[in-house]
Amino acid sequence: MCFRITASGVHIWQENRTEGASLYFADPNGHKLEIHVSDLHSRLDAIKREPWDGLEIFM
Repeated sequence: MCFRITASGVHIWQENRTEGASLYFADPNGHKLEIHVSDLHSRLDAIKREPWDGLEIFM
């Protein structure tokens, strides 16, 4: 799926810097999207270890 997205010529707005595989791209209207491959537990552990500015976790 990621190959089809990148082959379509979308704007990639960020390189992956998180655990797991991610693709950061903008849709035709400029909305920033992320496709992330991981499980919820792994993702939450990673962001709790290294949170970024403005991060809010709602559970």
